[in-house]
Amino acid sequence: MYRADRKTPAWYGAETGHCVPLDITNGQVVDYQVENFAREARAGGFDGIAADNFGLYNDYMAAGVYDEQGEWVDKWSGQRYDVAWAEAAVNWLEAFAERVSAGLGLGVVPNFSLHACDPAQYNASSPIVARVANASAAVLSEAGFTGWASARSSPAELRELLRWMRLLQAQGKGYASVNELATSNLTDPTSRRWVVGCFLLGNEKSSAVFLSGIQDYGVMADFPEASVLVGSPVGPPVGTSSNGDGLGVEGEPFVWMRNFTSAFIVVNSGGAAAGVYLPLRGRGQTLYKDLDNITYVSGQHVSIPSQTAGIFLILATDVHS
Repeated sequence: MYRADRKTPAWYGAETGHCVPLDITNGQVVDYQVENFAREARAGGFDGIAADNFGLYNDYMAAGVYDEQGEWVDKWSGQRYDVAWAEAAVNWLEAFAERVSAGLGLGVVPNFSLHACDPAQYNASSPIVARVANASAAVLSEAGFTGWASARSSPAELRELLRWMRLLQAQGKGYASVNELATSNLTDPTSRRWVVGCFLLGNEKSSAVFLSGIQDYGVMADFPEASVLVGSPVGPPVGTSSNGDGLGVEGEPFVWMRNFTSAFIVVNSGGAAAGVYLPLRGRGQTLYKDLDNITYVSGQHVSIPSQTAGIFLILATDVHS
C-alpha cells in the first residue's frame, strides 16, 4: 500500500523499511498470512492468534496500490477518517478470522482500541464495530482507560468503553484491558485505582486487566489494588450526569457507580469533583472503608475528585446504633 504520492509506502508508524504494508484487500495477502503465521501458531499448540494492531482509521495515510500490470489503483483517500478504509479493514478481519477458524481452529484477538475512535464516528452501537465483535474471539485494548499513558478516558470515551466491554461479554467473548502508566503514575495509588475502578464497572467475569509502565510488557506488576476483594456485581453500572449534590449536568453521564456484594465502586470521569452518597445495603446502616482505611457509613456524602475512582469495601451491613 502506498500514500497519495504513489511512491511512499504507507509504513506502520516509525516501522519504515522492514514492516511492509501489504494490500489488505488482496485475497492473496490473506493466504500468505494464514500459511506463514496462523498455521505456525496452530502447529505450536495455540488456539488463538493476535492481530496487532487493528483499527478503523487510516492512520498511515494509505491511498492505493499497484496492480499486477504496474498500474496505479486508487482505493482510499489517504485521510485518517475514511469509511472505505474502515470497510476494507473489517473485510480483512472477517476474511482472516473465517479462514483460521474454519481451517485451523484458531480464534482471532485483535488489538483494537475503541478509545481511539471519535464516538461520533465509531462507537459501540456502530454496525461496523459490531462486525469487529462478530469476527473476534476476544478483543484486547492497548489504550485501556489511560489512552496509552496519554490521558484518562473522557466521559464519552468511558461510556462507550463500558458499553463495548459488556457487549462483548454478553456474546461470550473476552475483553482484555491493557493500561500503560508513566513511571510516576505507576507508583501513584490514585492512578492505579482509576484503572481498577473503571475495569470493575465493565467486568462481567470475562474480562482481564493489565497495568504496566509504558511498553513495559512481559512483567506482571504486583500492585495492592489487584488483590482487593469486591465480590460479585449486584447489578450493571449506572451512569449519571448529576453530581449527587443536586447539581444536574445536562448531557453526558460522567459519574458511574456499581454495587458489588462486598463493595461499592464509583468513578468520576468528569472535569470537576462530584459528590455521591454511599448506599444503604440492608435495613440498618452499612459500614464502609476505602483503600486508605478511612471508614464511612451509608448515607454519608463523599466527594470524588475529577478523573478518579473510589473503591469502598463493605465492613458490615444491618448495623443498628
